Amino acid sequence: MKPFTEHFIKSWHITAVLMILCGLAAFVIAHFLPARYTATAFLSFSIDHNQTGSLTDLEEDRMIGITEDIIKSDEVFAEVCRNMEGCTKESFLNRIQLDRTNNQWYMSVSGEDPQESAAMASVWLDEAYTVLQRCLRAALEERGLKEVLNNLVLCFENSVSGSLTNICPSDTAILFKKIEEISAEIMEKQRLAKGISPAIVLGEKRNVPGDIPVVRSNATTGFLTLLGLLIGFLISLLLCLMKPGVSKEPKTDCDPVE
Repeated sequence: MKPFTEHFIKSWHITAVLMILCGLAAFVIAHFLPARYTATAFLSFSIDHNQTGSLTDLEEDRMIGITEDIIKSDEVFAEVCRNMEGCTKESFLNRIQLDRTNNQWYMSVSGEDPQESAAMASVWLDEAYTVLQRCLRAALEERGLKEVLNNLVLCFENSVSGSLTNICPSDTAILFKKIEEISAEIMEKQRLAKGISPAIVLGEKRNVPGDIPVVRSNATTGFLTLLGLLIGFLISLLLCLMKPGVSKEPKTDCDPVE
């Protein structure tokens, strides 16, 4: 490798020129590339194990997965775009990302305008929180209605055995009608709950745009310029390796004479 090292040192001026040219090219490219920013809103949650008892990891993931489906539902997206000018579902989907760590959702929105990205993240969080609360309220009402239905079914069983209590309707027709009405209400609450468990507990939300952290998400001018310098250096190494005779080892007394 000695010939290569000697040639590389001798051609230092070529290396310097290549690094400067590549660095300047990267600087110019970075100057014309629009900056992109990512705003991230946070939504914490937990599971009330007093309601559910012991759960497996799969059961917990299923419960949490339903909350994710709601956060990314068409209902939430429609409300977001209704509150943001020039927003469509397709454009919104191209800008967002939803991640979770333990018991916190990270709702990120990217864009060229940091303030607009923060505002959209704030609206998304606010609308998701509202829809989640509405679903949880329906889930709680569904659970209460199921208890009422169980009591009515018990009344029916008692009517068959002839041991009706004072709280049960004496007329079987009225009893059947109430059972049908409660069953229909339960089905409606199930539709509104979207499968969410009433054991999900929502925590605090940070939906004020000024409190939502915003960071630059694409490469900065300095980083791209440094990358250009490195590329120039690597090109000079490659040119040096490609030069005939540079990579060959010097002959010794043991080498055969051509």
